[in-house]
Amino acid sequence: MSDPEDGNQQQTDSFKQNAEMFTKFWTDFANKMAVAGFAAAPGATPPDATRQVRGAMFKAMGEACDEFMRSPQFQEMMKQSLAHSIQFRKQLNEWLGQMQHEFQGTSRQDLDELMQVMKHLEHRMSDGFDRLSARLDALEKRPVKGAPRVTSPHIRSRGAPARARRRSKS
Repeated sequence: MSDPEDGNQQQTDSFKQNAEMFTKFWTDFANKMAVAGFAAAPGATPPDATRQVRGAMFKAMGEACDEFMRSPQFQEMMKQSLAHSIQFRKQLNEWLGQMQHEFQGTSRQDLDELMQVMKHLEHRMSDGFDRLSARLDALEKRPVKGAPRVTSPHIRSRGAPARARRRSKS
C-alpha cells in the first residue's frame, strides 16, 4: 500500500518541475525580446528602425508563444482545465436544479425531460393517425353491398345533408 506522503512528494516534484519549465520559457522569451530590441539596422531612419524592432519583437513573441502552446505540458494543462470546467458546469447545473426544486420551482432539466416526453408523444400520435388514415383508405376502397360508393367523407358530411335540408324547407 502506498503512503500518502509519497503522493504528496510526487505532486511537489511535479509542481517544481513545471515551475522550472515555465520559468525557463519566460526567461527565453525575455532574452528573445531583448535581442529583438537591437534588431534595427544602424543606418535606418527612426521610423524604419521602429518598424524593424517591432517586427522582430512580434516574431520573437509569436515563436515563443507557439513553442509554449505546442508543449505537452501546456496541452495537458488545457485538457485538465477543460475537463474540470465541464465537471464544474455539470455540478453547477445539478446544484441549481436542486435549488429550483427546493423553492418548489421547475428546473431546466425538468423542462428538457418534459419536452422529450412531449416529442415522443407527438411522434406516437402522428404514427397512430397515419395508421388510422391508411385503414380508412383501405375501408373506402372496399365496396359495400347495396350502398352507394362514397369517394370522400367530406361530401357526405357537408354537401348532401345541407341540400336535403334546403329542399325540405322549400
